[in-house]
Amino acid sequence: MNLKKVVLALVAAVTVTGGLFAQEKIFVYRDIKKMKEEFKKDGKKFEEVIQSAQKGNVESQLKLGLINFIEDNQEANIASYTWFQRAAKQGNLTALYWVAFCHDCGKGVKQDIKEAMKLYEEAAKKGCTQAMMELGHIYFNGRAGKIDFDKAFKLFREAADKGNTSGMQMVGLCYKIGAGVKQEEKEYQKWLMKAVERKDDTAMFLLGELHIGNNKKEEAFQWYKKSAELGNEFAAYELSRCYYRGIGVKKDEKTGIKWLMKAAECDIPEALFMIGINYFDGIDLKKDEVKGEEYIKRAADLGLVNAIVELGNIYADKNKLNECVALYQKAVELGSAEAMHNLSGHYFFGMGVKSDYEKGMKLLLKSAELGYEPAVKKLQEMEKLMKEQENKKK
Repeated sequence: MNLKKVVLALVAAVTVTGGLFAQEKIFVYRDIKKMKEEFKKDGKKFEEVIQSAQKGNVESQLKLGLINFIEDNQEANIASYTWFQRAAKQGNLTALYWVAFCHDCGKGVKQDIKEAMKLYEEAAKKGCTQAMMELGHIYFNGRAGKIDFDKAFKLFREAADKGNTSGMQMVGLCYKIGAGVKQEEKEYQKWLMKAVERKDDTAMFLLGELHIGNNKKEEAFQWYKKSAELGNEFAAYELSRCYYRGIGVKKDEKTGIKWLMKAAECDIPEALFMIGINYFDGIDLKKDEVKGEEYIKRAADLGLVNAIVELGNIYADKNKLNECVALYQKAVELGSAEAMHNLSGHYFFGMGVKSDYEKGMKLLLKSAELGYEPAVKKLQEMEKLMKEQENKKK
């Protein structure tokens, strides 16, 4: 099993802006956006919430805090923090958690990890499992300056014992890698199953990953399917790959593209990229280069290296050389051997960049060192040409 993939699925989305569990964070934000859209459609209802919040209703204060939190402007974020504070002062644990989270990510208030931890601890002591998880992630990742797996494990276990399924998954991961507890592979699956019993789609997805790593393709397919049907976009992407490649199920491109589209709708970069390629080349979707480019660009904007390079190729074909070079340079910084090869040609011939043979050769050599076959062949051709020229001189 690819341990890096598991850790990414569980922890990688825990960035310096806070530790909400990756998919939990996605779903929370979606719920908030949905609530915001409903209020947009019904202005009267929204006005009632504002009036209710001003009169001290905790639930209304929390709603206003959440709606303003997802806005991308300082004024709204300050309002968000204020509403969370007002609700927290009335003893609402969820609001206290969000006050801590605001300090953690610096939204509506100056970023202060120490203050965030203090508030998380206060909420955790009162039984808030979300706060336990945030605090656990801080210790797990060392965001406060030092990694402490022992403290992290205790917090994850406490949250898990209170029914938090993200906690169950993290307890399992700790057992898998021996973080804060003796390494026991069997415990990983055991804790995932505990979360599955509570219909947790992330745990189902991770069981799919576990089985695919153990070459149990049919079992993997079934877990991906269960998870995807519950709305897990990561599972939807893996399920699409199963259908496309016939992994644990009969090959079915039509069903594969359906699940790929679902994953793309949730901004899974790899899914966006594949949908883009399908549109651009007219493979399993009606050929539409405009749509194809749009999807590929969305994937590139999310940092997917293959998409960045492909978008560069599209711009090169359109003779948008400055944009093309900028994308190749970005991909080179991310370690793309293909981008190194492509960019070398631009330096050799001065296309969209000042001609520089030395830079071009350096990029070509690096690409070849990384095993990119076109770069290897180009170097062989250049060497052959140089030998032929030397022989002519003789």
